[in-house]
Amino acid sequence: MKLSLNVPTPLEYFAALVHTDAGFALLEAAISLAQDEYPDISVGQVLGEIDQLMARLLRRLPTDAAALQKLRTLNQFFLP
Repeated sequence: MKLSLNVPTPLEYFAALVHTDAGFALLEAAISLAQDEYPDISVGQVLGEIDQLMARLLRRLPTDAAALQKLRTLNQFFLP
């Protein structure tokens, strides 16, 4: 008995992610699209890096921040 495993291509993986609107994983879908051009990209690694950026940003932002303060904090965080 020969066992075979079919690994989806990045575009097939993307199609599976966007098949339905319920629970649409936009970031994961974008990373899977990038894999078509950059096959060495790791979805898990990129998601982990984004989680780390989010944690750093949330530490800088008060929980009761107004919309303008949130925008200023985002600008300071991402612009040199």
